[in-house]
Amino acid sequence: MRRLATLGAAVVLLTSGFYGVSMSRPAPVLALSCSGGSGSLFAGNQSNHTNLVRGAKAKIGYVNEALCTTSGSADFSSYWAAVVGYSSSDPHGSNIYQIGIDKCRNGQCPGTSPQNTPYYFWAYGRMASSSCGAEVLPSPHFIANASTAARTYKVVREYLNGAGFFYNLYIDSTIYQGWYKTESALDSCWGGVDGAQFYNEIWDPRAESGGSTSSHQSWSQVYWYTGSAWTSVIGTPGTNCQAHDLAAQHCLWNSVDPSVWASWDTNY
Repeated sequence: MRRLATLGAAVVLLTSGFYGVSMSRPAPVLALSCSGGSGSLFAGNQSNHTNLVRGAKAKIGYVNEALCTTSGSADFSSYWAAVVGYSSSDPHGSNIYQIGIDKCRNGQCPGTSPQNTPYYFWAYGRMASSSCGAEVLPSPHFIANASTAARTYKVVREYLNGAGFFYNLYIDSTIYQGWYKTESALDSCWGGVDGAQFYNEIWDPRAESGGSTSSHQSWSQVYWYTGSAWTSVIGTPGTNCQAHDLAAQHCLWNSVDPSVWASWDTNY
């Protein structure tokens, strides 16, 4: 997946790699023809703390998001929680470790990922460096077909079985140990873990981002981890999220609870 990054005071869209509690529905709404544009577009929030982040988690509602419909076109729509490292040596935005749900088609479906079917995924990437080797692009890996329940997606640094610290992936309370990363794969290869990110991400501007106009996707229980305590990600009630790249991509903090936001797409 691609990601947003904060370098200095600016928010920059980086373009490497393949890329809540919701009113969910079992099938997508009527989709639109593809626009012909391509490139990751985001709606959501992040919490940045230079070299201090050791985890990220959020409860995200299920939405079976519509992809654009032009025959033969490639597309994806996803939503996820992630930890990231920011570096001027990472121009492609590869420093990310994430877990969530993806739905894809054709050239945006890597490996064994199913076509046009929401599935749980994880992805890891790193910038090129003399100590860790060539750049690794953050291509999604299939975990399982997704269910329609809201789930908590978590990446967290933990001490495991006397073997040292690892960054582990969870969906709710289930750990996916087969895809853990060593502490050095993030802390050293990235030069530090600096941010927790929580985003809807689409490829074609006419893919659905979040819920529909009548059925918003909601994000709740959103935290970043210091290594010893989970800290709530808080926004200003009733204001826009940090990112909503398209006019149709809406993302709004709850007007009463500053720890919850909703995302939806007015094309749907």
